[in-house]
Amino acid sequence: MWLDAMCRPFPCAWNYGDVSFTIKVETATPAIVVLSRIDDRAFQLLSGCYVWNMDFNIFRKGDEDQEPLHSSNHTGFWRRSVSLEIDLQPGEYVVHVRLDREMSRPANYLAEKAMKPRKLSRVLSEQMQAKSVATLIVV
Repeated sequence: MWLDAMCRPFPCAWNYGDVSFTIKVETATPAIVVLSRIDDRAFQLLSGCYVWNMDFNIFRKGDEDQEPLHSSNHTGFWRRSVSLEIDLQPGEYVVHVRLDREMSRPANYLAEKAMKPRKLSRVLSEQMQAKSVATLIVV
């Protein structure tokens, strides 16, 4: 689970591998892999100057040089999650995530926006609450 993922500085080429994780499967099973961003609607003023998109590929561990087993769709406009349903055989799998961003407002947008302290504290509280309830669900 990530609450903050490190990415290359903007601008950069859109590529897989900045973020990845491993899934270990004990028995053959149907699986649903979901990647989701925090719902930032309540604190959108603090959500940064970028609009983020993502997708991912799944490889069998050790076969990363081969074609991926499957690829998710790219997050569409304003979607927060991507998912993929796949049948996995026993073994380890690597999920390579591709993060993309587009600048949607100037980097100094907060300095330009005079926000009342009371509103800022409410927005910061909403942001912290959203981060505190983020979970990783494995069934």
